[in-house]
Amino acid sequence: MMINRQKAAKSVGLGIAMLATLAMVACSPAATDAASETSQTATSSAPQTSAAPSTSAAASTPTPTPTPVESTEEATPEPVETAPVGDNNLGDVSDLSRKERIKAAKSLSVRDLNKLVKKPDSSKGKSFVLYGQVTQFDAATGECVFRANVSESRQSSKYNYEHNSMLVAGDTESDCSILDDVVTDDIVKVHATSMGSYSYDTQIGGNTTVPMFYVDKITVL
Repeated sequence: MMINRQKAAKSVGLGIAMLATLAMVACSPAATDAASETSQTATSSAPQTSAAPSTSAAASTPTPTPTPVESTEEATPEPVETAPVGDNNLGDVSDLSRKERIKAAKSLSVRDLNKLVKKPDSSKGKSFVLYGQVTQFDAATGECVFRANVSESRQSSKYNYEHNSMLVAGDTESDCSILDDVVTDDIVKVHATSMGSYSYDTQIGGNTTVPMFYVDKITVL
């Protein structure tokens, strides 16, 4: 029994000695550094988790441009000014307005008027200042048409107006207020535009061709 106790005591002593040795090793600086390196290695080898994207960094949605809405309301047409009768109704012979024709009217020499009477169509659309005696203005001619003997200037006698001509005004039918004060035998000054030649039947059964003029302005002298 004595031997067994001694062996047990010896075993216990060896165990205590081994524990003391291990404690000393664990507390040494080398052991501490090795443990730190092991911890760092484990930390660096762990997978990194990326942070979730911030909601503020999300792409902003563009604001749509509003489409203009067309108005279904119809535009009110501007009023159209209607020219007085006879003002611009000579489109077939002149592009000028009545006021422009009056301003453009030229006086004629005796020779110039003789040439116009000889070839009325050659002066079509041109405006002149004429003087004349009204020889017929009645129911047979109508309200807007009259005959007159004309000259290039005012004559001392009504018998000196020598060129038979036809003159028309307004709409050439019934709307011609410019002629309201004109009657047969009047001596007149006329701003007129040539409309070329005009042929008509005479009272004795013949036919004649004369110059025709559109009256832009007329003054009873």
